[in-house]
Amino acid sequence: MNCPACQKEKSVTIGVKNDYQLEKCGNCGTIFAKVSLESEKTVGEIQDIYDHYYDFANYKLPKAAEISLQKIVDSFSDFRQTGNFVDIGFGEGGMLSVAEKNGWKCFGTELSPHSLEYGESKGWIVSKDAFSDERFPKSGFDVVTMVELIEHVPNPDFFFETAYKLLRPHGLLFLTTPNPQSVNQRFLGTEWSVISPPEHITLWSPKGLKQALERNKFTAQTIRTDGLNPVEILSKIRNRGNKPEVAINRNEAAFALNEAFTSSPWRQAVKSTINQGLSFFKLGDGTKVWAVKKN
Repeated sequence: MNCPACQKEKSVTIGVKNDYQLEKCGNCGTIFAKVSLESEKTVGEIQDIYDHYYDFANYKLPKAAEISLQKIVDSFSDFRQTGNFVDIGFGEGGMLSVAEKNGWKCFGTELSPHSLEYGESKGWIVSKDAFSDERFPKSGFDVVTMVELIEHVPNPDFFFETAYKLLRPHGLLFLTTPNPQSVNQRFLGTEWSVISPPEHITLWSPKGLKQALERNKFTAQTIRTDGLNPVEILSKIRNRGNKPEVAINRNEAAFALNEAFTSSPWRQAVKSTINQGLSFFKLGDGTKVWAVKKN
């Protein structure tokens, strides 16, 4: 099986998780699960996950997350021409909510029926399929965003192609995804909860992601790796010596940590300094990419 990022057939098996074989690309460092779209079991598992992914979502945006998203949306200002903004896989709508406050005309795609109902209630133009929906202008978007999306999909090039077709010439693709070269992955290996097939199928290395974007006619302008949630590392250290494992919620811990670091200017400065170091050494938990469509 070729690496979904760089397309090289140069991977080694690093383990099995949730009955899925895990491979690591020897060329770009991307970690991926071996999945087959011809397998009814795999297709059924993936479909079930996303049909019900947001069944219990509260669609509330934490203040710290809003601050982070505002900084990201601010970075899109130089690309505003048509004013059209689409978030592929908009989920609970955080990105679109902030974009709307900044005067963008908001579009979104989702598979979850609950998310689509929520998007419609907000007055956004939402659909399961942007291409079959005539309300979505082809080659008419300034910005396409894909937030924590491409790690989930077994056919990533389809989503890159979708972004390319939706964007106007020299439009911007912004995406985020977990980083397989992070401190957490290096310490925890395949025990890191982010490695979780069939939910997360591919963990894209910055190198592999850059190659995939180039293959799909994008130029990566900026790639950053930042953020560190140490809760799983700390739990593993505490549980050494046959102590009973304590259940942890990684997402709740991340929100709490983010809230703490945005509660005052000096804490925000500390967070910024830490993130600069993590990005420099490519050790952050998440990768952020700003890529421009080629002609």
